Amino acid sequence: MNDRESIPNGGKKSFSLPAIWKEHKLKILLAAFALLALIIGLLQCASRPKYDLFLLYAGPQYIDGSTYRKILSSVSSLCAGDGADPGIAFDRITYVPGRLAETYQQSGTYYNGARNAEAEETFRYTLAAGEYCILLLDRELYDSVSELGVFVKLPDSVKEETRYDDHALRLSALPLGKKDGLSSLPDDTLLVLRDQSFLQSLLTNKETRRLTYEKQVEYFDLLAGIDRP
Repeated sequence: MNDRESIPNGGKKSFSLPAIWKEHKLKILLAAFALLALIIGLLQCASRPKYDLFLLYAGPQYIDGSTYRKILSSVSSLCAGDGADPGIAFDRITYVPGRLAETYQQSGTYYNGARNAEAEETFRYTLAAGEYCILLLDRELYDSVSELGVFVKLPDSVKEETRYDDHALRLSALPLGKKDGLSSLPDDTLLVLRDQSFLQSLLTNKETRRLTYEKQVEYFDLLAGIDRP
């Protein structure tokens, strides 16, 4: 037998880092990447502020810094009650509905169709994720997703003059719509409550999800002026 082919140490292969790296390089890299992604995710979760209320606006109105702060202040004052002001996660998606886009094009106003399509895609993803439950939506955008069955039906006690349909309220018909910041939104903006999403049920434990969503319903009712039995 050729001595160079013999295995020393009683038939056991010697430990060699270069050999292990060469043989398992892809697995090691994948494991390192997964570990790094996990560490980053945990650090982001640990550093993320705690929010009580999740509010989203999607429509043609560009919300600048001043209007953003006014909306936060108005919403916070209505939802604080006798306790501390709630931590509010407020996101905005600037989306130009078709009727307005056509007007822009006819008048020569700058309009970026590709960016607008991206905004609609972002909105649909955000809606599917379900983290943002209290939504201020452009009427046309709402109509495009109203048949998905993701919005909570309004109680019978809601006044007819404030309804858009069985699930949406007309912001301009509510006291909320007269508040600072919110009064600058288009007249056809609708206020809706998103139901709990399946995706959220995969990301949070059952009790945390229940308590978080119950708070969203409470805040929605405060903003909408709804008294549930």
